[in-house]
Amino acid sequence: MLLLALLACDTSAPATPDEEAAACGDWDTVGAPFVTTWCASCHSARLGEGARYGAPVGLHLADLDGVRANLPAARAAIERGSMPPTGSPSEAETARFLAWLDCDAPGEGVPLPTAAPPERVYGGSWEVWNDVTVEDDFPEGLTLTATRIGLGVTTATGVMAAERYTVTDTEAWLVERARYDEDGATLFVDTWDPPLRVLADLEAWDVVTTRTHDTPDGPFVREETWRFTQSADPAPDGRLLGPDMRSIAGFEAETGAEISYTISAARGVDARRFADVGDFADPEGAVFDVRQFSSMPQGFDLPAFPLADGQHANAGVLLWEPL
Repeated sequence: MLLLALLACDTSAPATPDEEAAACGDWDTVGAPFVTTWCASCHSARLGEGARYGAPVGLHLADLDGVRANLPAARAAIERGSMPPTGSPSEAETARFLAWLDCDAPGEGVPLPTAAPPERVYGGSWEVWNDVTVEDDFPEGLTLTATRIGLGVTTATGVMAAERYTVTDTEAWLVERARYDEDGATLFVDTWDPPLRVLADLEAWDVVTTRTHDTPDGPFVREETWRFTQSADPAPDGRLLGPDMRSIAGFEAETGAEISYTISAARGVDARRFADVGDFADPEGAVFDVRQFSSMPQGFDLPAFPLADGQHANAGVLLWEPL
């Protein structure tokens, strides 16, 4: 009798359409933040075959139409744990995204163009580990190393690049940068004397330096004048990276060579780009573009240029040639 009385008093009503919609979320609140952070680096329709890190050419997940067209495959891969291949969305992020997929991916989104930008010809794409260490032969600074690994595989296959920085609380200098081929042979080593100041407590600054570009064919030496600027409004990245993102862009006055970074306390040195021409160009691609797939781990007391001994993150490297 008591059970019948309790059932009779149950006045709960089914969820309204608005309540169901709020529970599902939409493209802006759930879908876009997830796919732009964890999927678009490989699965954008704007990436050609050489820039997709092995992702199938027709499997696009960077906009709402692409997600809906590939919804069963996307859901199955996430549930298996095979996607994303690197990085680690939280359990709450993953559960929220899967619940949104279960609601048939509601929301409104603007379709992306279906072709890769015509100004880029990609020479290749690699997945790497980004590691920051203090090396015995460079104890006064930090070495940021990019080590090749297989896509989604935690096996190192060789160092691809290494950069050496000296860092204070508010400033940073690039001392040396080296590149290696897939067999481990040195492609080149760049050094700057004085070191290239890549961060200052200023909106803009100039650096006059001498660069030595050591290659197997001998050294090339160039006098350089760099102009660096920094901004709290980085170039559009497509991901929701937080309010503290900053961009640093440096260009050499005579050649147009570029060294640029996107940094934040949450993700460390999230992106870096090196571009040059002529004898100083990377032999495997004029532009060397590195972008992290996952955040640097927390718990570090980071300076303004957010490098610290022991940082580790997965990243992607693109090499490309302008037309």
